[in-house]
Amino acid sequence: MLDVRKFKERPFSGSMLAVLFFFFGAFGSIYYATQFLQFILGYNALDTGVRLLPLAGAVFVGAAVTGRLAPKLGVKPVVGTGMVVGTAGVFLLTRIESGSTYTDFLTPLLLLGFAIGLSLSPATDTFMGSFPESELGVGGGANDTTLELGASLGIAILGSLLATSYKDKLTDPLGGHLPPAATDTAKDSVGGGLIMAAGTLRVLAVLPGRRATGKHRQEEPAALEADRGEEYADSVG
Repeated sequence: MLDVRKFKERPFSGSMLAVLFFFFGAFGSIYYATQFLQFILGYNALDTGVRLLPLAGAVFVGAAVTGRLAPKLGVKPVVGTGMVVGTAGVFLLTRIESGSTYTDFLTPLLLLGFAIGLSLSPATDTFMGSFPESELGVGGGANDTTLELGASLGIAILGSLLATSYKDKLTDPLGGHLPPAATDTAKDSVGGGLIMAAGTLRVLAVLPGRRATGKHRQEEPAALEADRGEEYADSVG
């Protein structure tokens, strides 16, 4: 069991908070990015994953850099720098707009990945170093719990904010043009809204053709009757 008195130790509590906030921001940002890449830019799941690889590459670069800087500068400056860089990456992600392209994601993804690689390793090392050898199992469990808690909160909280903002901003553009059931489906999720929009466009594209076909079918008997009338008139004449 984790001794709650550990939270009074600054190396333990400070590194735990750093890891928690990093995974909160990282997973929340990745969630936003995947939603945008798939539903706005139209990439499928595989293409979206491939386009997130620069973030993973930046993590490796950041880890290599921190391996050289941490022994010289210490843990606090390195972790602090990583948090500043990560905050800058998240801020740039908030500047993404509906007209943005994939290239607009590259800089924030690279900054976020570099920040994770720069800070996560020394923060985790400090976290585990605060436990004696006999309690390393407890330390590992506490570290994993911190990672998962930060990631879960990031996706849950930022995802809820996205869903709320999406639902609020969707009401005015609809303006009662969709049936209530379709409107509710569109409001349930970003993906559901786009699927509903695609289905509506398909219906609108098909209906004029069906109407034209029906009109053509109605005109065919009339034309046939006219031809028969002309033939009958010629035979009588």
